[in-house]
Amino acid sequence: MVAHSLVRRGVEMASDHFSKSPDQPDIQVSPWLLALCALTSLAFVLVMWSVEYSYGSVVATLAAVEDTNPDLYVRLDADYDPSKPDNVDPIARDVDGAPKPITSKLRTTISHLRARAGRWSRFRGFAMYLAYGIARGFLFMILPVGSDQLFGQFAIQMVLAVLLANMQMAWVHIVVSKPSNKRFYQRIPGFKSWVQIAPVAAFENIVVGLAFFLPLLMAKAFGGWNSAMEDASSTAPPTKAFCKMWAITMIPSILSYLVSIPAQAVFVRVAASMLPEEDEAIVPFDRSFGGKVVPAILGGSGRLSIMDAWRTFDRPARVRYLKVIGKVLLMEGALLVTFTLALLAQFSLMGNMATTPAGRMLSRQLQQMQSSKDIPGISCGLVDNNVFEWEVMLMISDDVQWYGGGFFRALLSFPHEYPHMPPKMKFESPLFHPNIYPTGEVCISILHPPEEDKYGYESAAERWSPVQTPETILLSVISMLSSPNDESPANVEAARLWREDPKEFKRRVRRCVRESLGEE
Repeated sequence: MVAHSLVRRGVEMASDHFSKSPDQPDIQVSPWLLALCALTSLAFVLVMWSVEYSYGSVVATLAAVEDTNPDLYVRLDADYDPSKPDNVDPIARDVDGAPKPITSKLRTTISHLRARAGRWSRFRGFAMYLAYGIARGFLFMILPVGSDQLFGQFAIQMVLAVLLANMQMAWVHIVVSKPSNKRFYQRIPGFKSWVQIAPVAAFENIVVGLAFFLPLLMAKAFGGWNSAMEDASSTAPPTKAFCKMWAITMIPSILSYLVSIPAQAVFVRVAASMLPEEDEAIVPFDRSFGGKVVPAILGGSGRLSIMDAWRTFDRPARVRYLKVIGKVLLMEGALLVTFTLALLAQFSLMGNMATTPAGRMLSRQLQQMQSSKDIPGISCGLVDNNVFEWEVMLMISDDVQWYGGGFFRALLSFPHEYPHMPPKMKFESPLFHPNIYPTGEVCISILHPPEEDKYGYESAAERWSPVQTPETILLSVISMLSSPNDESPANVEAARLWREDPKEFKRRVRRCVRESLGEE
């Protein structure tokens, strides 16, 4: 199964990434920041669902059934008196004064619902929606169809939609009618109604399912699906499998969504045409749908046909329906961008605040060096607010031979294993010295890892030990400037001149000093 394989590979990748090893730091993040990220994510899910349900489901359903030009328009404000000039008409009107449909604006629709169905009317039908989701999810789980069996998936989705068509229709009835004293489960129609609505539910799911599964079948025929399956169940990188699955399912998902828009409108209109006579509509619509609905008592079916449901859906109503969906997509897009930026800011803050034992030690040592007045000529700061990257300015005293008066910039890069492993030091300012590579990297015993020297030149006591600090490192480097070690030089030319031509060596060094001061 693709889902099982992808989840398994994802868990393995996460386990490998987060499992501790001697070389990995023990990252510690503030629990308050983690809680803030969790609350932000939860808020995003709740707000996004609220927008999708209130506007994408409830308002869109009302827009699918409301008449463009109702004979009787129910007012929002019963106290409105057009003869009084001080009263503002709350109804949106055309230039000729004719009232616009309620669903022409999202705000007008919500106000209308609140006036007639209460404060939480935007979530009307939620109990039925939840019951339908639980029932469909339970049935889907117990049916033995793998996610790689495309035809089986297609058939199961259609069967479930047909079996639960009455619950879908009951949800539509709850949304389009005024509040009722009946319990939500009492609104579910009987078997006769199921026989009438089941073909419509089958039609909706067939056209939407074909739009989704046909491209997948084509991908399977051309080998794309099998390739993604192999990546998901093999040792290939999980990201590769996810990218392939995303690419394969993106086009079918878009097509099925586009097809679902008119298909859902057809189902809603057919279901609304079967609204019981005792239920009063909450928005004005012609329950006979232009005479297309013939009551069963007169020998008719008592509902719209699929073709009539679309034919009676006039162009202004379709445009209004599509506008509602478009506005919902814009709202959801804006929410997605807003919450994404908020989460990125929190993750960035989390990255800056994430600390390790090494990070805490370096922060403390940096504060000590910045506040100490006993370390003249040394200035330290962070690079990009990264505690493991220090920028160091060395203002060399005139007492230091050759290099006195210089103003040299260097970088200290600390490993996460600090203080058990030494940092690396590199001069950014040009510096001519036997123990400094032409690239600026410093070669000094105190910065060599605490291990046996395979050449036997340095003893363990001369190499790095955890008792060393950034302060002792910098003081040792300053001392090294006036007392170079030419026996194992990093810069062979500098070592040769220091031994054989002190005058030329001094000239080269003083040139570096002048460059550090901006004089050359």
